[in-house]
Amino acid sequence: MRFFGSVPQKLGFKYGPGLFIKLQFLKFLAQDNFGHFFKHDTGNIFNQAFCIYNINAPGQELNAKPFASDYRFPSVDDLVKLIEDVVDYFNLKNFVGLGVGAGAHLMLRYGIRNPNEMAALILINCVETTTGWIEWTQEKLNVELLKDIGMTKFTENYLLWHHLGHHLYVCPREEIDEFRVYFEDRPNPVNVAAFIDSYLNRSDIEINKHPCKVPVLQIVGERSAFVQDAEDLHTKLSPMATEFLKLSGCGGNVLNEKPAKVTEALLLFLQGVGLVPWLDIHESVKKISEKFVQKSSL
Repeated sequence: MRFFGSVPQKLGFKYGPGLFIKLQFLKFLAQDNFGHFFKHDTGNIFNQAFCIYNINAPGQELNAKPFASDYRFPSVDDLVKLIEDVVDYFNLKNFVGLGVGAGAHLMLRYGIRNPNEMAALILINCVETTTGWIEWTQEKLNVELLKDIGMTKFTENYLLWHHLGHHLYVCPREEIDEFRVYFEDRPNPVNVAAFIDSYLNRSDIEINKHPCKVPVLQIVGERSAFVQDAEDLHTKLSPMATEFLKLSGCGGNVLNEKPAKVTEALLLFLQGVGLVPWLDIHESVKKISEKFVQKSSL
C-alpha cells in the first residue's frame, strides 16, 4: 500500500457484527500479541461479538524477507496513513481500535485524525510523547545491534523490559523463557530494527492541541515500564469520555497476566459506548476466572 510495500493483515475471526482492529507493538505480530487472549483466555467471547482484524507493520511477519538496503521504512505518520489505507480498503466503519505500546500510540494518532471512523479506543501501555534521552540512547544502541549483529542478550533484556516492565524477578520464569525463545527465533532482526527506529523518531502527539474525540479506555500494569506515561496521558484526555485502569500486581503483559480483569474492563467499557448490550458480563468474567484458575493450577 502507498509506497512502502505490502502491509500484513489478517482477518482473525469473523463472527459478530461489530468490528475490532488490533495493532501490534514492538517485536510481536498482532496475532501473536493478542491471539492467545482473544482465542483462549477469553473463551471466544470477543470473537462471537466482533469481526476482528489484525494489522502488522511492514516486514514484521515471521516469514518476511529482510528489507532491501535502500528501503525506507515508514515514519510514524506514514504508519497512521497505512492504517487509513487498510480501513478504506475493507470499508470499515464505527470500529473499536486496540493497540499495545507502539500500536497504542499509532491507534491514538489515528483516532485523533479520524474520529468519525471509530466507536472507541482501547490503549494498553500507551505513550503520547516523544522519546526521552535515556530511552533514545537505549533504543538506538539496540537498533544498531539488531542491524549489525542480530538478536543479542542485551537486546533481549531490553525487549523483556519493554514488554514485561520493571522487576522481572517477580515475573513467572516460564513467561520470561517464552519471550526469550520468541525473540531468538525471529529471522528478520533488520526489519525489527527499522520498526524500532521509526518509533524512536516519533514526535509528540500534543493532545492538548489536538484533542481526542473518541471514547478511550486506558489499561496499564503497575509494574509496566510505561505506567507514568499512561498516567500522564490520562490527565490530558477528556474526563467525560475516558476510563483508566491500573492493574496491581501486574507488569506490561496485562492481557496474559490479568485476562479476567482486562476482559471485565473491556466489556464494561464497550457496553458503556453502546456495544454488546446483550452480554452478561458477570457470567462471562466468572467463566474466564475459573478457566484461569484451572490453568494456573496445572
